Amino acid sequence: MLASIPFKTPGVNRPEPGAFWRANIGRIHDLGGDRREISVWSAAPGAKRLDDRNGFGEWVLEKTETK
Repeated sequence: MLASIPFKTPGVNRPEPGAFWRANIGRIHDLGGDRREISVWSAAPGAKRLDDRNGFGEWVLEKTETK
């Protein structure tokens, strides 16, 4: 899967190629009542919330050509 997020969206300067960030992406879908479906890209045992840094994976940032 390829995703593209402009660096101005999170308000950061463009990093050098090869830099890495620790991050996670998640989704909580309300199914109604007390039911929820939770999906995360990088899950770690014991992580309780999407913003728990212990559950973050590593993103290696590379330079790509724009079309």
